Amino acid sequence: MKGFDLLQVGRILDRIFLGVVVSGIAMTMIWLGFVAYHGDFQPFPTFGADAQINQITGWFLVGFGCFWLIWAISFGRRAIRFDWPNPAFAYLLSLAAVLVGSLAWYVSIPMLNALLDFSPKIVTPVYVQRKSSTPYRTLHGTKLTGRSAVVNRLDHPEEHVDVSWQWGCKGVAGIPSRIATIKLGRGAFGVPWFSLPAGCRPLAVDERPLSQDFYLGKGRAAVLVALRTGRPQSEAAAARADDYARRKSDLLASLTRLAEGHSKLSNEDAYNATADARFVLTEGEQEELKRILQPLPGKREQEMAIGRQALSFVKAAVFKRDRAKLLELWTRAIESRFPDAEMVILADSAPLAPEHRAACPHCREILEQELDSEILEVFMAGKDPWEDGSHIYDADRMGQMIFQAALSDIDQEPRLLQKLALQSASSAAIPVR
Repeated sequence: MKGFDLLQVGRILDRIFLGVVVSGIAMTMIWLGFVAYHGDFQPFPTFGADAQINQITGWFLVGFGCFWLIWAISFGRRAIRFDWPNPAFAYLLSLAAVLVGSLAWYVSIPMLNALLDFSPKIVTPVYVQRKSSTPYRTLHGTKLTGRSAVVNRLDHPEEHVDVSWQWGCKGVAGIPSRIATIKLGRGAFGVPWFSLPAGCRPLAVDERPLSQDFYLGKGRAAVLVALRTGRPQSEAAAARADDYARRKSDLLASLTRLAEGHSKLSNEDAYNATADARFVLTEGEQEELKRILQPLPGKREQEMAIGRQALSFVKAAVFKRDRAKLLELWTRAIESRFPDAEMVILADSAPLAPEHRAACPHCREILEQELDSEILEVFMAGKDPWEDGSHIYDADRMGQMIFQAALSDIDQEPRLLQKLALQSASSAAIPVR
């Protein structure tokens, strides 16, 4: 080969080598822009094809390495032909350029696979099976978290595709649905990819069953009773329950003696009743009882009237804590007019006691651990259904809450019946008797 020809070929190889490195760096700068915009180190994630894109990247890097070897031979021959100084430093610089270029193209090839894909993107619904987070550190020691998800296309339920899910549902109000939509592309290199963020929406209350085959909504109304069923699990708790029962019995006995005129010392019975009330009634109820008993002692007829008033007040206060009796009253009122109304009891910590099952024999029982917590959170708008005791709720045919009341607030019964009547008027889902 003539010297001129060797030099000319060498110059061409130099320019190609430099062009590959510089263009790789330029692609990396563009990639960094997309990283900053998306907030994700994988702005153009593949759809279950990481191995395929890695194979293409591997072929490119092998080709780049072979090209460098050809360039190195050409450079060495030119150094010998033209008696250049020791070329070792030039070789070291070229190796550094190879390293930089390889890293630059490694991150740029997935981006080019997406940016050079001019085919129309297909909006594809996917089901998010599960999501996971993996903490890691950068070279500078910064703590970051990588998020991924296992998804499948709705028409391919057998799929288990691992995808990057960083900010997959960014900006969704409420609990995101597990059904999302992605824009899926074929890829310029034949590697399928999708763009982030995914098209997500809040979880719908009727999207999944609340428990097993029971759905909220789906065109059928339901009455939900969130019942506190916690039972004493320790000896201390059992002792407190026994003490409550004993104090309640003593309180009612003292007031009964006053009401029936059998009290020998009315002020003593009043004192005992006040003392027992500390373990049975709330502070506000205790103050009201003290106010009622304050006129004692007095004439016999006056004492009996005060006793009857106090006894009626305490019975009403105690009755509000008898969940079985309250449940029975609500059940009778609802079933007397709406015999086919669906009633469901949500038990918070333990199965229903026999007295609760007897109070609502046709009610469906669901334990808290059997509930879909996300669906329940959507229905309750993030509130605890058992907060501050037992409650009753009415879900309309769309699964929306249209009524709520404490189980003890039996005065709200007409309002619930009115709600059920309005629903039955617009649908045959609940026949009225």
